[in-house]
Parts: sequence; C-alpha cells; structure tokens
Amino acid sequence: MRIFSFFKRFFFSISFFIFILYICMMQTSDLPELDISIPHLDKIIHFGIYFVLSLLMYAELTRFFKRSVHRSSIFIMAWVIPLIYSGLVELIQEYFSATRTGDWLDFLANAAGASMGYIVCLQINKKII
Repeated sequence: MRIFSFFKRFFFSISFFIFILYICMMQTSDLPELDISIPHLDKIIHFGIYFVLSLLMYAELTRFFKRSVHRSSIFIMAWVIPLIYSGLVELIQEYFSATRTGDWLDFLANAAGASMGYIVCLQINKKII
C-alpha cells in the first residue's frame, strides 16, 4: 500500500520521468519530422524538458514534505535528481540502445534546464515566504 501512496503523491514527476525515458529511447525514425529551422532545437527541447521536470519535482516535494524538511533539501532534490537521471538516460542511450547514442551536449542542455528550474524555484520560494 505504501508504494501506491508514493506513486500517488509523486504522480506527475514519475509520469514525466517515464515520458522522458520513453521519448529518449524511441527510434529517431519514429520521431515526428519538424519543418522548423531553429538552430540547436534539439538542445532547446532538452533544456525545456528538464526545466519542467525540476519545477514538477519542486512542487510535489514541497507539497509532500510541507514543513518537515528544510527548504534547501527540497531545492537540492529538485535539482540533483534530474541531473542524475539525465546522466543515466544518456548512458542508457549510449550502452543499451541500438538506435540512439548518448550525447554529453544533451546532458549539458539538460543540466542547464534543471539549473534554470532550480533558480526559478528559488525565486518562487522568495515570493511565497
């Protein structure tokens, strides 16, 4: 019953983690073709995905822990967990996918997105408190 409660409390974050892994393991031929000519669009998408993940984690961790955990711990979790996950996804793509390769520039874009999410969370927290 505890595991169900955990998934219920962190539904959006867990769903987003699964979504990220799913799209990162898809064959590139299965991805939709975009008729947009924006330089480094791939990196912008990586940035955005991990920005959103960081915000989702912050919101759900804040709601879960309320006042029982110091805010700095929540900030660190909402930043470090996406960073670790990002690195793991890139390693999985490199070593366990026949159609995808890990890209450390993707990891840097992911880290930048999670970091910006962290900064936005700090600003939100300043406005709330």
